[in-house]
Amino acid sequence: MQYAIILRRTEFYFRLPYKIYSPLSTVTRQLNPKKAKRKTGIWKLLFLCLLLLILYQSYPVQFKNFVRVFSSYFQSSVKNGGSFEWNRIANGIETGLFQARSSDNLLSSDIFLIRFNPNLLETRVIFPAQASSAAVIAQATGAIATINASFFDPQSRPLGLLIQGGKIIQRMPTAGMKNSGIFCIKYNRPYIFYRNTFELAGIQEAVQSIPRLIANGKSIRDIKDQNTKHRRSGIAIDYDGHIIIYALDTHVGGVSLKDLQKALLHPKLNIHSALNLDGGKSSQLYFKYGNQSKHIVGLVQVPVFLAFFEK
Repeated sequence: MQYAIILRRTEFYFRLPYKIYSPLSTVTRQLNPKKAKRKTGIWKLLFLCLLLLILYQSYPVQFKNFVRVFSSYFQSSVKNGGSFEWNRIANGIETGLFQARSSDNLLSSDIFLIRFNPNLLETRVIFPAQASSAAVIAQATGAIATINASFFDPQSRPLGLLIQGGKIIQRMPTAGMKNSGIFCIKYNRPYIFYRNTFELAGIQEAVQSIPRLIANGKSIRDIKDQNTKHRRSGIAIDYDGHIIIYALDTHVGGVSLKDLQKALLHPKLNIHSALNLDGGKSSQLYFKYGNQSKHIVGLVQVPVFLAFFEK
């Protein structure tokens, strides 16, 4: 709906200079054609600048994402990951911006990633009294980073297993979620298990989500709706045992699970296991450490988060 309004306003403002200038331009063209053409160009430029300013002030988030999408279209030579490098923020904390290209090779999407060393940072499941946002939870708990976690029903009740501080908040459903995985902290180490191999012994924190994307460094095949494009959030573990969280940095378009799998298998990410978290409007991430920050805004409030703290 918002994009339809933007398009209608664009059409109105684009036609406006012709409506205003047309009666005057007829006389000017007859007297001095070259001067009339130059003035028409100036008018068009001025109204284009005015249009961009109005759209930016009225819809700042959507405007920025339109710019990002169109700029990515012209970067057709950039493949998945490009010259990706991790940016060290502090001991045990690194960030990166990764470019995932769709299989049609037309548009690319920026994926913001954070890599944590679990020896230096603590992972917690946050299940607040009511649905909230990643930014609010981070500010309330003092977390360095937060990301949305479980899927949930229309009443904002989380779906799947949920364990917080060693306490079972919600048990694993006996039916459904067959392709799901469980991210957990077990004996102070991060793991991603299939639901049928998960055991409760030693579990401190756990969330169940769907689908599991990567296992043992290989893509999971035959994922449902693997070619549908959405905004994405997820969590992964690399071969060194580091935790990686990521979210698509856009509100326009998205990436398919199939293309996301290809992106996550970039050699520099070194990912062993990956699990998809709730995406679409729920997708959100907040990060702040010192003067470094990143906020990927969600369009709805969500009931469960994964949060990361300095030990």
